[in-house]
Amino acid sequence: VVCSSDVVANLDSGACVGTVNYVVPGGYDQCSSDTFTYNYTGVIQRFEVPAGINSIMLRAWGASGGNSTWATFQPGGLGAYMSGTFAVTPGQVLHYIVGQQGESAAVGGGGGGTFVVDSASQMPLLIAGGGGGASSDMGGVNAVITADGTMDGLNIVAGGIAGNGGAACIGLDNNNGGGGGRFLTDGMSANSNTGTSNGGFGGLAFLNGGTGGAPGRQDGACTEDAYGGFGGGGSTSCNTVGGGGGGGYSGGAGGIHISQCGAATRSGGGGGGSFNSGTTPTNTANVNTGDGILEISYSSTVGVTSTLISGLGSGSAFPVGTTTETYIVAFGMESDTCSLTVTVNDTIAPVFVGSISDSTYCGNPTGIAPPAVDDNCSNTVSYDLTGATTGNGVGDAGAASFNVGVTTVQYTVTDLSGNSDVISFDVTVNALPNIVAQGDTAVCDEMGVITLSASPAGGTWSGTGVTGSTFDPSTAGVGAHIISYSATTAQGCSETWTATMDVFGCASVDELNGFTLSLYPNPTTSSITVQLGKSVDQAEIAILDLNGRVVFEQMYDQLEKTQINTTDLPAGVFFVKVSSNNIQRTIKLIKE
Repeated sequence: VVCSSDVVANLDSGACVGTVNYVVPGGYDQCSSDTFTYNYTGVIQRFEVPAGINSIMLRAWGASGGNSTWATFQPGGLGAYMSGTFAVTPGQVLHYIVGQQGESAAVGGGGGGTFVVDSASQMPLLIAGGGGGASSDMGGVNAVITADGTMDGLNIVAGGIAGNGGAACIGLDNNNGGGGGRFLTDGMSANSNTGTSNGGFGGLAFLNGGTGGAPGRQDGACTEDAYGGFGGGGSTSCNTVGGGGGGGYSGGAGGIHISQCGAATRSGGGGGGSFNSGTTPTNTANVNTGDGILEISYSSTVGVTSTLISGLGSGSAFPVGTTTETYIVAFGMESDTCSLTVTVNDTIAPVFVGSISDSTYCGNPTGIAPPAVDDNCSNTVSYDLTGATTGNGVGDAGAASFNVGVTTVQYTVTDLSGNSDVISFDVTVNALPNIVAQGDTAVCDEMGVITLSASPAGGTWSGTGVTGSTFDPSTAGVGAHIISYSATTAQGCSETWTATMDVFGCASVDELNGFTLSLYPNPTTSSITVQLGKSVDQAEIAILDLNGRVVFEQMYDQLEKTQINTTDLPAGVFFVKVSSNNIQRTIKLIKE
């Protein structure tokens, strides 16, 4: 079974889902597998993926740099090993170079890298860097498994970076090694190619044929100038000079002759960089001596089926979060399971549409609900109150009770992934007038004008029977009358108080349900007698002072005549009210 890598994606534009395509897990028949080994040939080779093959294993070894045999043996740098699994399609064409070891002579040429490239896209799949060539004073630098080529052995000249060819020292006598070639660009030459220059040549890039640098001695003074290995190795000049740079994804630096570019001794060539875009990679530096090697292995996928047993499937709209996709991969009677995860991240923050301006209110504010939110997923709006009012909650802050003063309202909208937006504004609450006035009052129509009082001063009285700040019962007439008092603060905040003035008729004798009502003695000193012309059911007698305050109250199941003790009443004017069967009559009483 060949499982697929986990996938991480973002939401589709304007949606709360992400459409994700992934490589469905598959498998191969281990009984129908092949491994092919390819060696150095000096040309770019071609490999076509057979029918039924959807995955291959590539193993590549870069070539080592050439050795120095001048005085004491100095070894060339070792080539790198790179391997991985690659998804392919039947009929897909791959081009490859198997690296050549740099020539061993007085100084060594740079080793060639081993390259595997998709022919259609011209993009590399796997590159194993070649080692740098040795100088007469030191060995070459080993190839590395990282992308950038190394510097020369003295760390003076730069190797290629980000897939570029290695540099070379351009000295006075040019007896310096050439830089290693890379995938796209050639290595730098230390040779001006004028017929008398004696520096090494840079190796060519894969896309330029991958040829190693030619021997660099042009004046014929010696034959110890070493060529660079096929696969982008840099060449050298003659005798005791610097080694050539190794080829690879990025080329190694050319070695330096003594006294050139600040070198105190002769330096070996730099090692080439490597590249691996496969899954299940195995990468090892400092491995190979001699020419490079390429192995291609694969197993047939004919008859292998993959069935989704849980999850949504490739190409589906996945929700925010992580979804596990599980497949059964089967071949004949054999099967196994494989799972991968699809994670969709919500990276789009919600945004408040519009804003709320600072505002001033009389009493509790209204109209401060949060503005609309633009978001592709669900979210929650919360509020925080600071200043005169403190607190927090969810939704509309207008539901809170605000104190007088300035309160800062901050709304925060947060989605399920923690993305958020914030707006804030100030709410100033001014106090309403605190009106204190008399409550509902019962008065006799014969009481005369009543002075009304309320605080705060400066307000306005209104209602039937009201003139200025007085109420005239006789003008209002018998019945219930609503009067009001309105006041406004310096901040322009207004409030209105209302009360009921209940005006009743006054007499010493009145008719109640057709019966005579009498009260005597009137004036009185110690008691009064209330007498009806006939017994009535469910009667109530109440005595009220001039302020409408009840000073005596008594219910009677039957009433025709009764005596009431008035000794405890102070001297003054009172009203005796008799109520029965929804009819009431009032008589003024004078207590001496």
